[in-house]
Formats: sequence, C-alpha cells, structure tokens
Amino acid sequence: MLVVSENLKGIAKSFDVCPGSLVEEFSLKILLDRTVRRMRDDALESSPVRYGSRYNPDDFFFPEEQIHDSLMLLPGQNCLACSQHEYFMPPGYFGLVQTKGSLARLFVTATANDGQVEPGYKGKITLELSNLAKFAVSIPSGSEVAQMFVFRCSSNSIVPYNGRYQNAQGPTVASF
Repeated sequence: MLVVSENLKGIAKSFDVCPGSLVEEFSLKILLDRTVRRMRDDALESSPVRYGSRYNPDDFFFPEEQIHDSLMLLPGQNCLACSQHEYFMPPGYFGLVQTKGSLARLFVTATANDGQVEPGYKGKITLELSNLAKFAVSIPSGSEVAQMFVFRCSSNSIVPYNGRYQNAQGPTVASF
C-alpha cells in the first residue's frame, strides 16, 4: 500500500524520515547534492567490468567532486550523484525512487533502476544520472531531481537493512 497525504507526513515526522519540507502529497522530494562522481573519459579503453566480480572503481570514475552551480551532463553522459539530505526508512516501510517528471521529459534519468530504499536504511541516496537526450542538460544543485514513494510492507518481521551502503554520505559505487 502506497503511503500518502497525512499518513506520509505522520510517518516522516514520527520516524524522522527526512526534513518535513521534503514531504509532498504522494512522495518525498529528493534534491541534488553538490557531490558527484563522473565517469572517466578513458573508461572505454579499460577492460570490461564483469558483473559480480571485483573491480577498481577508480579505473572508471573520477574521484568525488563538488559542483559549484550546476551539473552539466552532455549527451550520453552519466555520473553518480546523491541526495542533498539523508533519509531513514523505518522498519515496515519500503521506498521506491523515481525520476521527477520534469527532468524525465528532458530525457535525463535519476535512476538506472537502482531505486529501492529498504527498511532500516539510513543515509544519502545515490542517484545514477544519465542524459539520454541529444542535447546538453544543466541541472542546478539543490534541484528536485527525483521523488521517493513510500510503501507499507506486508510484514514487520523484515530484517532491517545493514548492507555496505548504510550511512552513505556521498555517491556510492558498486563493490563486490
């Protein structure tokens, strides 16, 4: 069941899910933070990453950088970014992240389909920003780039998340 309206406001306040200013009627706003990890220009020259195997993220991503005003994404360009705020998903609830419609209509995605926020997760949310357009898109820091829908789980007996991304404070890269 999707949690909305007064119920969403109540859960956000009771469990300190996020600042109250981020609560909308149907979802929680996700604003773009200044910290990003861009893909390396020479990543194409590297050996392919075999999914599920260890790899060195530094071969494919530049170190974290702070954007000053806006994040410029050229056509076909991707980067890892994160939410400006931390979120806490209380036990018994599950979050799904989706690109804001106004950004999606510029053919920019905020998730490459890693949009789940599991019960017990606390930290910033990593966003996989991809410009699918044939034109450059500039996204000011602090912009509403995504939204999180909160669902009630059918059971409260779920083991709270305690994985490798717990307490993230910046964009996280895959690690196996």
